[in-house]
Amino acid sequence: MNRAPGRAGRFVPASTDNPSVDHPVHPLVSVIIVVTNEIHHVRRCLPTLTRQTYPNYEVVVVDNESTDGTREFIDSQFPTVRVIRSGGNLGYPGANNLGFEHANGDFLAVLNPDTEVHPDWISSLVQALSTDPDAGLATSRILLMSDRSMVNACGNNVSLPGLTFCRGVNEPAWHYEDPCDVTAVSGAAFMVRRSVIDEIGPFDPDFVAYLEETDLSLRALLAGHRSIYVPNSIVWHDYEFRFNARKCFHIEKNRLAMLAKNFSVRTLLLLSPILLATELMVWAYVFTHGLAHVRAKATSYLWLLKNVGTIAEHRTRIQQIRRVSDRDVLAHFVPGLPMQQVTSGRFGNWLERAVSRVFRVVSDVSLRYSG
Repeated sequence: MNRAPGRAGRFVPASTDNPSVDHPVHPLVSVIIVVTNEIHHVRRCLPTLTRQTYPNYEVVVVDNESTDGTREFIDSQFPTVRVIRSGGNLGYPGANNLGFEHANGDFLAVLNPDTEVHPDWISSLVQALSTDPDAGLATSRILLMSDRSMVNACGNNVSLPGLTFCRGVNEPAWHYEDPCDVTAVSGAAFMVRRSVIDEIGPFDPDFVAYLEETDLSLRALLAGHRSIYVPNSIVWHDYEFRFNARKCFHIEKNRLAMLAKNFSVRTLLLLSPILLATELMVWAYVFTHGLAHVRAKATSYLWLLKNVGTIAEHRTRIQQIRRVSDRDVLAHFVPGLPMQQVTSGRFGNWLERAVSRVFRVVSDVSLRYSG
């Protein structure tokens, strides 16, 4: 991947004697923020980035067709931030990829604009990756902005059918004090080595929205790069769960494309009972949420059929970088589904227990016989 020339746009602390001198012991970090008509979020996010304790970083904002004056605001209030025009709405993964191309850093940090970051956000992620050479990605302790003592995501859990859930959502922050491996990073705030992106490729732009960070994490894991959770890297996220028809369409097409790209045919056959059961559950869910959701799910199948060739090409490239078996990758997956995140109450508890028992049996079989 080529790195675009241009000024680094670093935020340098006032205590630095010569802000133009790079710090060799502190590799350059590029923070990528994608915005689309989010000046209200930018006003809150960028000031927290100016207070970072890490001495060597740049901020690259990708303006994904904003019409609300975002670019003009950043140029006037934050002149050291580079703003890159997308030239059209590239979707979230495509716009981040454009940011990667213009970034100069050895580490790439992806950050949602609807966040605030702790002063040690960057330094904690860099330290974690620098001291763990087998880790390729690191994700933050992301807390809810509406209640800063509660978790939004401490990494993501990935289930056997590819459904991804926030790890620790709505739990007290102190429940997640220890660093650990996670199946996938959270797209709201994470860091990845530039060398990993060069090896496995950036986000899949065909995903447009949702699960792009899970797909990236799985590709990294197949190539031998773990994802880690760094509790000292704290982010507050203005998050509210929503599930509309558009989200249903993208999650469903991306989930199935992700499985098809990353796993062997043998593993997919072993997982077929769970995949079929999940399809039935998803259809039951969309039928209870209206015609728009039903259309979205049906359209996801049409998209997959239309893009079979592209998915096959991606699959070929991914298998060429593989250094880890499906068995080892599946060992990072959770065997059940946290149904309480989508269906509350007594029924949610019962459904979660029932699904977990079935999924655990299939998980054991898959781990035993997958390649």
